[in-house]
Amino acid sequence: KAWFFAFVGNLIPVPFLLVGMPKVLTWAEKRLPRFHRFVDNKLRALEKDHVKSYQRFGALALAILVAAPLPGSGIWSVSALAVLFDIKHRYSVPAIIIGHVFASVGIILLTIGAFHVL
Repeated sequence: KAWFFAFVGNLIPVPFLLVGMPKVLTWAEKRLPRFHRFVDNKLRALEKDHVKSYQRFGALALAILVAAPLPGSGIWSVSALAVLFDIKHRYSVPAIIIGHVFASVGIILLTIGAFHVL
């Protein structure tokens, strides 16, 4: 039960990020130039780090990045990459969900294994 609620809870921000982030960035560009510059620099750094992966694997790269249990490779960052690379929602949302499934199952297996060892 807890896994299900954690899984769904982590997916709740995805549509808001994919739809809302471009609107917030456009608004910030006009009204908050310093904030926009800061966010734009962060997004450009993400783009620079991951553009080769995206060019090679397409939307599958999003799933791989979400599935990787590394700091900064979660749903929020990958949603930002999907916006940055202008990936259509019909490709980005399933890729993010699939990556999240693999990440969740991997963490559960690691946790079960750790408790089994103890």
